[in-house]
Amino acid sequence: MGSHGHSALRGLLVGSVTNSVLAQTKTPILILRHRETPPADSLKVGIAVDGSKFGREAVKYVLRHRSLFGENPQITLLHVVTDFAGALMPDMAGIALPAYSEEDIRSMQKKAFEAAVSKVRKLFEKAGVKPVEVCLAGNAGDELAAYAKKKKLDVMVMGSHGYGAFKAAVMGSVATRVAHTSEAPLLLVRHA
Repeated sequence: MGSHGHSALRGLLVGSVTNSVLAQTKTPILILRHRETPPADSLKVGIAVDGSKFGREAVKYVLRHRSLFGENPQITLLHVVTDFAGALMPDMAGIALPAYSEEDIRSMQKKAFEAAVSKVRKLFEKAGVKPVEVCLAGNAGDELAAYAKKKKLDVMVMGSHGYGAFKAAVMGSVATRVAHTSEAPLLLVRHA
């Protein structure tokens, strides 16, 4: 399906076919923006996981349908952790100080990454696939779209919660954000 790349709110207000389909479909959907369908030979595939059943479904889909991604796809497993940029607390003089040390932040990020990725590692091991694991920090939608562009991914795969168009526009959805900002094709897999 093609997409103009309107924001979720603009798509809600002016009517976005892509937003409507995203909210209602129960089958995987490939969203293309400004690019043709990826070539059939070995693709560079990014799979975003967040530790939820939705991320696991995306991994399961890719592993079950590996032939869709070419003979020997290069799979990168991605998770975005909080960057804790706004984690400040006032000291006695009322001056904002970091609430956590850099070591504390790295430790919390590492734990969050492990919690999300460890749940799908066994699926890859069972399938005999060794993905590259990448930890990103910041806003998940923005970081995933930027990574896909920087690494020239042929396709980004994500699980979807299946929010309706209104809830996605008001509350935000990482999948919706990536769908509207990423130049790489996005394959959204709904939880069965």
